[in-house]
Amino acid sequence: MVSPSTAAVEVAVYWHTRRRAWSIRAGNRVVRHVAETALRDVRFVVHHAAVARVQRLQVREVCAFAVGTPIVAPRWPSTIRVRFDPFEAASFLTEDGLPVVRASLVHFEADGSCYAVL
Repeated sequence: MVSPSTAAVEVAVYWHTRRRAWSIRAGNRVVRHVAETALRDVRFVVHHAAVARVQRLQVREVCAFAVGTPIVAPRWPSTIRVRFDPFEAASFLTEDGLPVVRASLVHFEADGSCYAVL
């Protein structure tokens, strides 16, 4: 059995456009900003009401993020790029336009891009 102090904690990661860094949120609080990070067992979460508000008001806000367990791992060659643009679609998409809901591993790069092993 894993004790609560050593159990892996899920975090939410999203791109902070003003800081040009990834915000890492644990619970309801941003705990740090980083240039790069990686998560395993990721699910992509989109708040559709927030996306509708962004599209209606044409003002960006956090309406989508990736939730998973932080991990230190190199980026695999088989990763594919995953992106989110609330003005384009209300879901995370691959470069081919296919929606993505889950991934085994996701790398968040310093330039704001993210690559996933699906």
